[in-house]
Amino acid sequence: MIPLRAAALHTAGLLVAFAAGRLSMPAPAPGVPGQSMEGGNRRTGPPSSLAGRPVRTAGETWLDAAAADAAAARGAARPGEANPLLVEKLGAVLTMADPEERLARWQGLMPLMRMEDARAVMTMLRENRAEGRGFNGENAVFWRQCGRMDPATALTWAKEGESNATTDVLGGWASRDSSAALAWVKAMCAHPDTELGITIESAPFISELMKGLAAQSPEAAVELLLANGDDPLFGSCLGMATDLVIQRGGITAALPWFSGIAESGAPAGFKTVSLETLLSYGNIPADGTAPSRKGEVAQTAARYAGEPWFSKAAARDLGTGMGETDPVAGAAVMENFQNAETREEFMSTFLSAWLTKDAASMGEWLNRNRTSPSFDLMASRLARWYLGIEDMKASGDWLDQIRNPDLKKELEQMFSAY
Repeated sequence: MIPLRAAALHTAGLLVAFAAGRLSMPAPAPGVPGQSMEGGNRRTGPPSSLAGRPVRTAGETWLDAAAADAAAARGAARPGEANPLLVEKLGAVLTMADPEERLARWQGLMPLMRMEDARAVMTMLRENRAEGRGFNGENAVFWRQCGRMDPATALTWAKEGESNATTDVLGGWASRDSSAALAWVKAMCAHPDTELGITIESAPFISELMKGLAAQSPEAAVELLLANGDDPLFGSCLGMATDLVIQRGGITAALPWFSGIAESGAPAGFKTVSLETLLSYGNIPADGTAPSRKGEVAQTAARYAGEPWFSKAAARDLGTGMGETDPVAGAAVMENFQNAETREEFMSTFLSAWLTKDAASMGEWLNRNRTSPSFDLMASRLARWYLGIEDMKASGDWLDQIRNPDLKKELEQMFSAY
C-alpha cells in the first residue's frame, strides 16, 4: 500500500502552481472559452481627468511601463491614507483595449493596494459595471486581494452586489489563513447566510478555498482533499487533483498518480471521483498530435474493477474503453466486479463497443470460452447483432447455442417477427 502522505506530496506542486497561476497568468485570448469580452474595444475610462493619460510612452514595452507605474505608486503610499496615484494608475489600466495586457497590468498593481485604497477602487469598478463594462478578471483579482487583507470587511462589501465576489474573497482569505476560511465556510453551511447565498451545495465556495489554500500550502491542500473525500462539502472539487495532474503532466503522469491514490488509504469517495475523472480524459491525447491514450487509461482503471469504490459511471466508461481498444483484455475484467449493477453497466458499454469494433472476434472468443459465466449474455448480443444486419444464419447459429431457456425463448419470440 502506498502511504497517503506520499500520494499527497506527489500532487502538491501541481495544486500550488495552478492556484498561483490564476493570479499571474494573462487572460486567455479573445474567443477562448471563459474569456470575458466585456470592455474589449469600448471606452472604459476612469474619471474624465484620466481619460487622456497615456499608459505607455513611445518605444516603451508594457513591462517597462508596468514597472514604472508600480514604483511610482509604491513611492506615493502613505500610512493610513488612500493612495490617489495608485487609484489613478489602476483607472488608466482599465482604459486599455488589449484584455491580456490590461489584466496583467492590473495584476501587477494589485499587491500594492491596501484597504485604505480599496474602497475607491471598488467604486471605480462598480461604476464601470453599471455602464456595462464588467471587467470580470480585474474584479476577481481585486476581491482576492481584499480577502487577503481584511476578509471581514471584504465579505461585508461583497454583500452589496457582485455575484462572484464572495468566492473570490474566500480564495484570497484562504491563501492567508486557510483554517479560518474553512471554519467560516463550515459555519455558513450549517447556518446559511441568505444574503451571501451560501449553502452546503454552493460548490464555488469550497473550490475557491481549495485554490487559495494551495497557494499557501500545497501539502495542506492535498491532504485536506484526501481527508475529506467523503464529506459532501468537498464533493464538488475532489476531481480537482486529477484535473491538475493531467493539465500539468498529461496522461503519462496521471496513470501512476492514480494508482498511488487507489492503493493508498485515501477515502473511497476521493478514489471514486479520481477514477471517474481519469476515465473522462481517455479520449484526450497527450498533445495535439499524439494518439488517444484510452487504452492505457482503461488498463490502469481495470486493475481496480473489483474495488467497492468502483462506480457505475466509471464502469460504463471502462467498458467503452476496453471494448474499443482491447476487448480480449476487457473480457478478463467482466467477472471482477463485486457489485452486480456495476458489472451490468460495464457489460452494456463493453459489448456494444466490442461488437462495433469486431463482432467476429467476439464469436471467436466465445468459441474458446464456452464455460464463461457470460456466455449466454454475449451469445444473445451476437445473435441480436447479426439479426440487425440481416445475417439470419449467423443469428440463428448463436441463438441455438444459448443454454438459458428463458433467455432463449425471449429471443425466439423476438426473431419470429422476422
